[in-house]
Amino acid sequence: MIAFLKNRGRALVVMLFTALSFVIFPLLTAVACRFLGEWFNGIVAGILLMVLALVLHRFGDMYAVCYVISFLLNTVGMGCFASSYYLYSGIPSALPDLLPSVLLPLGLMLIICAALTAFPQIKHVFAGVGAILLVGSIVTAIVFWVRRGGEFYAFSLFSLLVAGFHLCVCMATVNEPERCLLRDVSFGGFGMFGGVGIAVLIAIFCIGGDGCDCDCCDCYDCCDWNGGGSKRKKKKLK
Repeated sequence: MIAFLKNRGRALVVMLFTALSFVIFPLLTAVACRFLGEWFNGIVAGILLMVLALVLHRFGDMYAVCYVISFLLNTVGMGCFASSYYLYSGIPSALPDLLPSVLLPLGLMLIICAALTAFPQIKHVFAGVGAILLVGSIVTAIVFWVRRGGEFYAFSLFSLLVAGFHLCVCMATVNEPERCLLRDVSFGGFGMFGGVGIAVLIAIFCIGGDGCDCDCCDCYDCCDWNGGGSKRKKKKLK
């Protein structure tokens, strides 16, 4: 069994970490939104956890469990970072609001990992199809997020980015028995953190740049629904 997981079953291990990240990520985002208070606390907490993960990653060659802990810390830090967007915009972010957003990327990755387990020798075909589906889904999530706002499309984008880095891990490690699987998974954790972190910072910058206190296109005073462009909020009468 162990020999199978180290060779042909490498995609199954990635599948396990994918499922784990899609459990931890929405859970920690909701918890962080509840307890961190100010929006910038999520960014600070996320960066600190990522730095700690980097330290543990350096010890992974000696203790393989450090790679696993590094991945988990990055996943938790990613949730803290994502909470900054919800705290800044004031959008609801309870766990039941976030969980539906992970179903599509999780399902897509489970299918890809299952296919790669059965046919690891043609991983580039499945990875290519998966990449096309993920890019299309990411573009769709961005369009709907800009048009409709809300917690679903924002977290859908974050989750699709997470799935994208899991796909990169599959590309790097499947059918490559000489590579350290857990090391690749740990590297993928840093990629996930970076991808979600950049998306969160861009979203916060866009909200702040509109001069608007609400999520863009979630508020009729801030967005031009007919023309598609954003408007400045009208000045309040003194």
